[in-house]
Amino acid sequence: MRKMCGMLTVLEMVLVMALGATVQAEELDQVNETISGSASLLCCSPLDIVTHQQEITAGLGGHLTQVDFNIGLSSLGSALFFVNRGPAPQRDEHDFEAVLTPGSLGWFSIDVASAGIVLEEGEVFVIGAMGNETTSFELRATGVFDDGYPFGSAWFQREGFMGGEWVETDGGLFDLVFRTYVCVVPPCTADVDGDSDVGFSDLLEIITGWGPCPEGVACPADLDGDGMVGFGDLLDVLTGWGPCAKA
Repeated sequence: MRKMCGMLTVLEMVLVMALGATVQAEELDQVNETISGSASLLCCSPLDIVTHQQEITAGLGGHLTQVDFNIGLSSLGSALFFVNRGPAPQRDEHDFEAVLTPGSLGWFSIDVASAGIVLEEGEVFVIGAMGNETTSFELRATGVFDDGYPFGSAWFQREGFMGGEWVETDGGLFDLVFRTYVCVVPPCTADVDGDSDVGFSDLLEIITGWGPCPEGVACPADLDGDGMVGFGDLLDVLTGWGPCAKA
């Protein structure tokens, strides 16, 4: 079942149900589900902490809401999971990061919506994980002899290997197993207050401006241009709910 984009209050949900508005659901965007290898987050003796990151090219423009990794072998311990805009290898501050414990084998979903990452179609970003002394699981991956993800490659870094420099894994033929989800961002015509987000404040603008527009006076809440603020404008706000795309 697809999740609804954004968090609606009880009042907003009642309005959606009463007016029959369509609330946007998140969409599966990029995916690599071919499992034929693994990527360790600890290596060798003495133990090196390992970081892996996978370069991804967004196929849909929109708000990045969820990232899934596939966990293999043991499922104990935690790791730092992160998302960064820009091509691999990323070395700057993460746009999203969280220390999480998967707890079981198989698909592990991470809610990244709070980071507010709005991607353009074709924009490159990375997802990844960094191990620590408690990490005893691996990320599932696609090996060099299988078709993996064609729009980006995986990179890794080990503290005690090549001076801790980032290395493209097996010449770009190795990929992490992952899924990414986005809420597609519609044109932001319903952003009445101009804060780059269609939300409760815009809903209030519609309610307070309800009725015919004064003659000769600008009526910004008249989104459909019919000379009055009414149900059509309310539907525009509800269906456009969420962050606006980048200019």
